[in-house]
Amino acid sequence: MIATGQSGLYPSYHFDDAGFERYLKRVGLARGITSCATAVCGIRLDDRGHVCALQLEGEQLEVDFAVDASGSARVGLGSVFNARWRSFANVLPTDRAITFDLQPAGSSPQALTVRPP
Repeated sequence: MIATGQSGLYPSYHFDDAGFERYLKRVGLARGITSCATAVCGIRLDDRGHVCALQLEGEQLEVDFAVDASGSARVGLGSVFNARWRSFANVLPTDRAITFDLQPAGSSPQALTVRPP
């Protein structure tokens, strides 16, 4: 139901951003992809509504794949796709977040897919 958009909710994923960045960079560099660290000022969509370019500081970069990791700046979700911010303040016990990285104690859990009956 979420994937169809009929619920009014849109999926949002939260994960180890530093680890994901290291993984993408390692795989990309091994495949000959250029890496650059710069601010994204805007996003351009193609005629199907898919991200096709990132507006960087002073240049535009054509892309095949993009991840909006802009956090509360909501460069893609908020300003381009106009996804409404939904607060969960009424059910969260705090109004602040403290982030930190921990090394895994063991191996990563295996992915699990559950098929509805």
